[in-house]
Amino acid sequence: MQDEFFALADFVKTQLRADEVFTCWFSGERSDFVRFNHGKVRQAGSVQQRHVNLRLIHNGRHASRSLTLVGSTDD
Repeated sequence: MQDEFFALADFVKTQLRADEVFTCWFSGERSDFVRFNHGKVRQAGSVQQRHVNLRLIHNGRHASRSLTLVGSTDD
C-alpha cells in the first residue's frame, strides 16, 4: 500500500498549479478471514480497504475531501 500512496501523491502533484500545495493522509488494510459454522469452513476471503484525505491549500484557503478508494491498482 505504500506504493499506492506514493503513486497517488505523485499524481496529485502533477495536477497542482504553481501556487498550490496539498497534504495527503492515507490509511488502509489488507485482511484475510475464514468464517466457520459448526466446525466447518463456510467462507474464506480477503478484504482490502483504503481511505484517503486530501487537503488543497491555495492563498491561505483550504479545501479538503475524504474518499474511500475502490478497485485494483494492479492494472
